[in-house]
Amino acid sequence: MDKAPLISTLCEDLQAAYDRLTLDFVSIGRTPSGAPCFPVSDDQVQRLIQVAASRCGAGISAAVKREKRRWLLGALIASRADGLDVTPAVAKGAARRVLGRRVDERFVAQLLATPGRTAANKSQVRASDLVPTETRLDDELGPLLDRIDAEKSRAHSRWYASQGRLDALADWRHQRLNLSLGEYRFEKVGLSPDKLKRLKLV
Repeated sequence: MDKAPLISTLCEDLQAAYDRLTLDFVSIGRTPSGAPCFPVSDDQVQRLIQVAASRCGAGISAAVKREKRRWLLGALIASRADGLDVTPAVAKGAARRVLGRRVDERFVAQLLATPGRTAANKSQVRASDLVPTETRLDDELGPLLDRIDAEKSRAHSRWYASQGRLDALADWRHQRLNLSLGEYRFEKVGLSPDKLKRLKLV
């Protein structure tokens, strides 16, 4: 199946995760009203960055899972054209075998459930009937994951060079250098040059 729409959707989801990360970075230095609030303690800054990064990582992980789920279910829906009676139960079994994990049952039911069909009217499709389809999916999964990893890397690079991130970091530096007591060096407020590099503030 054509993976271009899948990758396009993934890119949108990755962008949304990094957009949220940028907003979280801004919120470390600014209140919702725009007032400066960058913490003096670099330990607190590091904790806030870790929270923001964890939230972004969770968003990226969820995006990848959704993409693999869309890819798998799209292939199973296409297999109906070959006469396979692919029901939600059949799809869940295929997901466990191909992806090694379960997929969201509500999403599967939304795509594959047949209105009015009861549990008594089970699909006669067995795991052995899906071997050709699953073999093809196994062959496609590796290249798909490579493309997903490449898109994740590109999304991170775009964010790292983005104006939003750079502006947030510049604001952090400005607040540290313009405290009410005068011009402070980073060392005097607990942020040595080495720590700044680890926090990617320089």
